[in-house]
Amino acid sequence: MKRLSILNFRAAIVSLVAITSCFGALVPSRAADLSSTTEIFPVSLSDDLLLVFSRPKTGQLDNYLRWSEQHLKDHLKVPGIEAGQRFMLVKKSQISNTLLDYMSMYDIAAARQPDMSAEFAQRFKEGLMDRGDKVMDPSHFYLLYRPLSVAVSARSVPGTNPTPIGNGPLSEDYLVVLSDPSTPDQEDEFNRWYDHQHMPDVLRVPGFELAQRFVRVGGAWKLPRYLVIFRFLSRDVVSTNREVGRRIQQKITVMSPAFGAKGASGTMATPIGPALYSDNGSITR
Repeated sequence: MKRLSILNFRAAIVSLVAITSCFGALVPSRAADLSSTTEIFPVSLSDDLLLVFSRPKTGQLDNYLRWSEQHLKDHLKVPGIEAGQRFMLVKKSQISNTLLDYMSMYDIAAARQPDMSAEFAQRFKEGLMDRGDKVMDPSHFYLLYRPLSVAVSARSVPGTNPTPIGNGPLSEDYLVVLSDPSTPDQEDEFNRWYDHQHMPDVLRVPGFELAQRFVRVGGAWKLPRYLVIFRFLSRDVVSTNREVGRRIQQKITVMSPAFGAKGASGTMATPIGPALYSDNGSITR
């Protein structure tokens, strides 16, 4: 993998962070070529968000994808898991390899979350769920987040542009960014900047629809504590990512010393299939 210079690396991180701390444009009417939707997002304040990052073992991609599709459906049979969706991470947008190749996203009722570890253990023991040990690389990990606030719409920000970037088929994608303040004593400034400066700045990237911030409450503790997810429309995800970076480099998007660029991780994610929902034990789209 080609090494990034320090300046380009920071710019890339800032680019992802810009996306993660704010959300973009007005929600336009869905075009006929929009192949997927992501109604699992945003997340209610009474729910938690579970992100599972994984990748297949060498030579097991097809088997892994079949297993992960079934695994998502098996999750939705667990009481308290309300919705789920699978994503492929866009390699050209990743700051590092920390977040692996694929992501599954689950909307969980926060009140049921404390009981789920025991529930999963019992289902694995009874053979109701397959851990995927034969097809999934052991590097997989999960992160559990709680919303800090309701989602922010581009409608609330002056100067936003709902027109997606690019000329290809229209898609609805996510930007996922994990970050921390530069130092613990800058946490208040970090959050003020994210909410009042960075979010409006990033919402002005063409095609951005929505953003929501979260704080980690479980999972891989070595990764950043704060999460921002942006939902956006695009006809060229890589070009959209470049536009995010250009706005940072040209200081259209204003960064802050309180933002911990060195430890940040981020990626764009495109849906593999539709969001699925649990309806009293039945799975619906």
